[in-house]
Amino acid sequence: MLKKIVCIIFCMILLSLNVNAEAYPSYMYLANGEITAAPQPFLVEDVLFGEDFGIDTLSGAEHIFCSEDNTIYVVNSAKNEIVYLTSKGKTGKLSSFKINGNPDKFKNPQGIFVTEKEMYVCDYENSRILIIN
Repeated sequence: MLKKIVCIIFCMILLSLNVNAEAYPSYMYLANGEITAAPQPFLVEDVLFGEDFGIDTLSGAEHIFCSEDNTIYVVNSAKNEIVYLTSKGKTGKLSSFKINGNPDKFKNPQGIFVTEKEMYVCDYENSRILIIN
């Protein structure tokens, strides 16, 4: 009887351990077109929503960029804005700016690249690439 109880406790401990199991099957195509199992390249670690960026929704999230200082930038095309979330939890958005002293704004931005000094934004419907510092 004691042996049975020890076995049950041991099984319960094993079942409660967090095993790094695959969340979904991963596969790849071989040169001949055959599908074969493959190791999982990534597992979802976290999910961010618009509220995490201090906005209602990321209804038109078009592009994402993570800078060297781990700030996450998202091009929210549907709202013509760039939203960001720093590694320290600070949030913000950029939707209007000035060019040569004149107010301007994005029109369907599509992509972003950020360096230490500048932000490059593909402003699609305005047919331009903006360099913002």
